[in-house]
Amino acid sequence: MIAALTKKTTDYSDQKHFAFGFDCDRCEREWTSSDIPFEQSEFSTVVHEETKSLLWSEAHRVAFERANLEAQFHFNYCARFEQWVCDDCFQFCEGADEDVCFNCYARAGRDLKKGIRGYNP
Repeated sequence: MIAALTKKTTDYSDQKHFAFGFDCDRCEREWTSSDIPFEQSEFSTVVHEETKSLLWSEAHRVAFERANLEAQFHFNYCARFEQWVCDDCFQFCEGADEDVCFNCYARAGRDLKKGIRGYNP
């Protein structure tokens, strides 16, 4: 299984659906993936419980990978702090070498602030 995008994730999956929560690495606000149904009807002829379990596990893995990719559209990567943060915790810096999370923004001080949209000293 691939590593989760954010440091904290929650698995809301059950026997009929797959869903995953990803928390912002800074504020911990959760974003929840789209609900993905487990198509049990496709496997209704499978009698062996271990086989059903293996099929569910594989479908769960694929659903997690899909949710993990979907999460990349809802979070921004801060290379300095090496974390994935929501839009509310991210600062786009015009003229700066990189965009950063608010933790890095606060540490960078006035030099970085010069590149921030709407910043007037």
